[in-house]
Amino acid sequence: MSQVSPSQAPDGTSRDLFALLQVLVVDDIPAIRRLLTQMLQQLGVTAPICQAADGLEAWELLQERLFDVVVCDINMPRMNGLELLKRLRGHPRHEHTPFLLITGEVAEQIVAGAVESEVDGYLLKPFRLPALQRQLTAVLKGRHSPGPGERLLREAHRRLAAGFPDQALDLIHQLPPCRRKKSARVLNLLGECLQARDSPQEAARCFQEALKINPYHQRAAHNLATLLARFPASSPSPDNTPQLP
Repeated sequence: MSQVSPSQAPDGTSRDLFALLQVLVVDDIPAIRRLLTQMLQQLGVTAPICQAADGLEAWELLQERLFDVVVCDINMPRMNGLELLKRLRGHPRHEHTPFLLITGEVAEQIVAGAVESEVDGYLLKPFRLPALQRQLTAVLKGRHSPGPGERLLREAHRRLAAGFPDQALDLIHQLPPCRRKKSARVLNLLGECLQARDSPQEAARCFQEALKINPYHQRAAHNLATLLARFPASSPSPDNTPQLP
């Protein structure tokens, strides 16, 4: 394994970027967990690195504390990496936690599931230190300097919170159609905008679609339950469902 200078990661990135990171490593193979821990320490992580043997153990740790990044294998017993990712994205406390998915496969179904759950990056097996460093750097920089789509979503949230759902909808419609219809987070926000515009049936449809993509999305589940309690007739029927905006 290549060595790293005291002040720089392998490609010259400052180790200060990684020094205080709180990292959770999730893999059912102890040797892989140890390897990732050693690599993270070589990159400059000085804080204790937590480990979990599967997604369920990781989820239990996440109930107790926050992490700056989760590095997780996809194939594990009890709870796999994609299910853990969906739980994080569906929980208000962890929905923005950066998530690196480790996989030896690039099957279309796996990639589609990860994209729908808004994974931040991939680490393909067999991986080396420079690949981990590149992915980790990209994830951290993306968190502090979000891309155009994330900026649109954040501004849409602000407009909705300020009482301007029409403006929020205009911003959401600037997102690519594939993201509007395949992201539980976007669909939930879309539903909240429609609910604020007194369109309960269309809002309910959006919340339902969000929950189809991510059954663990707590906010969408809460929004749908609250909406149906207030407007029982707002649940779309199979033969009369509005098209998603």
